[in-house]
Amino acid sequence: MAKKSESGIANLATAPMIYVDQLAGILSGPFVTRLTFGVQDEHGGDIPRAAVTVVIPTHSFISLIRDMEKTIGSDGFQAQVGTAMMSVARSISNASTAKTVALKRSTTKTKQG
Repeated sequence: MAKKSESGIANLATAPMIYVDQLAGILSGPFVTRLTFGVQDEHGGDIPRAAVTVVIPTHSFISLIRDMEKTIGSDGFQAQVGTAMMSVARSISNASTAKTVALKRSTTKTKQG
């Protein structure tokens, strides 16, 4: 559990952080819901390798889903994510173009030399 600061607000910086690629499974009951998150198999399989399972009260899980729907459905969130994705796409495109130009230059010099 995250430690509370003097103001009574949880200090989220002390919570453990685990990287996951996707949700691998959900088991939900009347009292608790188990969310298993996984990482992509390094051999390229379709089934993620389980990394961590989080157990949350089912009523809290339902509240989480509602909160996520509000966040994801908001115009501000969609605009922010869209802008960030376009920026990444431009970076990839620019890197690809730069690599192609560099390859063409090195091939041209090799053929002439």
